[in-house]
Amino acid sequence: MERSIRLNWDLLVKEAIKRRKERKISQRRLGTIAEVSQPTVSRFERQEQDISAFKRN
Repeated sequence: MERSIRLNWDLLVKEAIKRRKERKISQRRLGTIAEVSQPTVSRFERQEQDISAFKRN
């Protein structure tokens, strides 16, 4: 069954940044882990775009 879930995108991004910094992970390293580029991570953190469309093959 599909559920309709509303996310607080601003809070989600802020939490992601907080956790990345707490773990001392660079944007470049996070990009490698997530299989996206560092500029994509940066745009996500600035809330300029959704990174799901940029996943590398």
